[in-house]
Amino acid sequence: MFSASEIYALAIRIEKNGEAFYRDALSKFSSPSISSLLEYLADEEVRHVEIFTKEKAEIDASKDYPIPDEAISKELEKIVGDQKFSLGEVDLSKVESVPELLQIAEEFENDTILFFEMIASFVQDSNTLNEVQKIITEENEHIKLLREFAEKEREKG
Repeated sequence: MFSASEIYALAIRIEKNGEAFYRDALSKFSSPSISSLLEYLADEEVRHVEIFTKEKAEIDASKDYPIPDEAISKELEKIVGDQKFSLGEVDLSKVESVPELLQIAEEFENDTILFFEMIASFVQDSNTLNEVQKIITEENEHIKLLREFAEKEREKG
């Protein structure tokens, strides 16, 4: 059983990966419209880290959650490090267009959602499941913004 604390720890790590990606992309893509979106998404990732850190601290302080199994925790950490949503394999110097960047960003957000949906399938505690659903909702909002921006870019031609 995964605890809410473990899930928040992973969420924090994933969100930090996202922030780093969006900030790095800012240095490559400097048009005002994409810069604004990337800055917003990076700031959102920071906001999510703050929320998740606060929630994790409250959960840890309450001691009202299952004791994390060390083997499960290590396995989850390994999954986070090896999956695409770590963005470690993305070489922004080879990304040549805004549409390509938006596609990578959307894939990252989708991978993050898939990861948390996978975690949710193992969660037995209803409170923890609610916490996972909150994370998924936040990530879906990022996808919505990316798609709206991509659509506006296509309309510009």
